[in-house]
Amino acid sequence: MEDSKRYRIKQTGIETRLRRLTMDCRIIELKVDQSKISKKIKLRLEQCFFEAKWIYNAAIASQNVFTFKTGKTVEVKTFNPISGICDLTEERNLTIGSQIRQSLVNRARNNVLNLNKLRKKGTKAGKLKFKNEIKSLPLVQNGGDFRIKKNFILVQKIGKLFVNGLDQVKNNYEIANANLIKKASGYYINITVFIPKVKTEKSGEIGLDFGIKDSVVDSNGVKLNWSFDTKKIKRDARRLSKKKKGSKNKLKAKKKLQKSYEKLTRQKDNEANQFVSTLKKYEKVVIQNENLKGWQAGLFGKQIQETILGRIKTKIKNLETSQVIDRFLPTTQLCPKCEIKNKIPLSQRDYSCSCGYYHPDRDVKAAQTILTYGKILGEPKTKPVEKTTSFWDTFSILSKLNSEKQEALTSEVVHFKK
Repeated sequence: MEDSKRYRIKQTGIETRLRRLTMDCRIIELKVDQSKISKKIKLRLEQCFFEAKWIYNAAIASQNVFTFKTGKTVEVKTFNPISGICDLTEERNLTIGSQIRQSLVNRARNNVLNLNKLRKKGTKAGKLKFKNEIKSLPLVQNGGDFRIKKNFILVQKIGKLFVNGLDQVKNNYEIANANLIKKASGYYINITVFIPKVKTEKSGEIGLDFGIKDSVVDSNGVKLNWSFDTKKIKRDARRLSKKKKGSKNKLKAKKKLQKSYEKLTRQKDNEANQFVSTLKKYEKVVIQNENLKGWQAGLFGKQIQETILGRIKTKIKNLETSQVIDRFLPTTQLCPKCEIKNKIPLSQRDYSCSCGYYHPDRDVKAAQTILTYGKILGEPKTKPVEKTTSFWDTFSILSKLNSEKQEALTSEVVHFKK
């Protein structure tokens, strides 16, 4: 009986994954209306996030996180006034749901596995640290951890949470899971849904060039810049620094600063989403894999920090029609007429070549060159990449072959030593 049940569960999971391959994934954020919930449920919400911190830290502190099991109690380290450190242990009762407890342990296990993957790649990675605060509770199973009703969501071991915007979840949406999130502005429930794909007519191609003077310049000559007001954040940060450590006023000032940061984040996300949505009508969107982190660490830290280039780059990469070319391709220097590289200083805003080619705007010319490279190097990622005779493509293929040979030789040496 158990084997047949496992087989049915496995087959259902395979069918679900295959069905969702043909659907679009979307996250719907719903804010909890705290004016409609009782004080008892508010206390439960706060207690659940405290207990989540205890479970996560206990899993990390255990000798083996993969054998750690959660029950109705958990051991918590407390402060010892004699020694001055947290070396006392206290067993505390848990009221949080069983599935949420297990999901928090799985989160700690996944973090350990991800750190191990980074070490194997050669990246320097430390160990997991204890968390002062857990800001999200995983609700894995629809119908188990949570249930969606007409105007509220019933969460396991917490109760009814009335939310705003529940009408966004349509009847034909397939609900996967959810997350209960704690922010400075309140509590939110992020629901992951899969919706049927809507086919839209696409036409045209566009290349985008990222820069400092103008944030984004496209191959049609359109320039876009975004500016955000950070005066309130600076004022709140100044007030926070003047408050007495450990006082209630410092906690209030800290929460106020967090709200200001949250508002700025929402503004940036909104602008990035609106811009990327305008690119969905194109058959191909070509960008260059610019080293934005290097720009920020160099001379343009403040300019990059105040823009949304990182958000835009990540969202464009997730588009089905996007094409990303190598960062080392000389899109600004290369002349499209004679194919000669001309070094141009940052102060020079036009482009001229000895062959007679001239363009009044170097950024527009770079965007057009990016689009040309995208056409030469292949199709978008949804289609197979074409063969090219480009120097850069040949160089990448040779370097890949050399790395594979080196890896094979290394494995042989290790086997010989054993």
